[in-house]
Amino acid sequence: MKHDDTRSEIMFKLQGVMASILKSDLAAINAVVTEQSLLREDLGIDSVESLDFLTAIESVFAITLTDDEAASLKTACNVIDLIIRKRSGG
Repeated sequence: MKHDDTRSEIMFKLQGVMASILKSDLAAINAVVTEQSLLREDLGIDSVESLDFLTAIESVFAITLTDDEAASLKTACNVIDLIIRKRSGG
């Protein structure tokens, strides 16, 4: 997997992860998820789904998240920023 994905490419992949975790139609997710979407409040990702979501992010984007990093993820934008930072060695 290449690591120079644009924000929009990362968002597209992230929406796919969300659709899978939330067992929702990708088109429905794409219609409502923006970078400002709150993972828990707007998307309804609960504590069980959160673990699946984090595991899927690690797998899809070939990164490892610490507990602190995982806890800091409140919006889709936070997730994208963290993926970019992790992939650039940060």
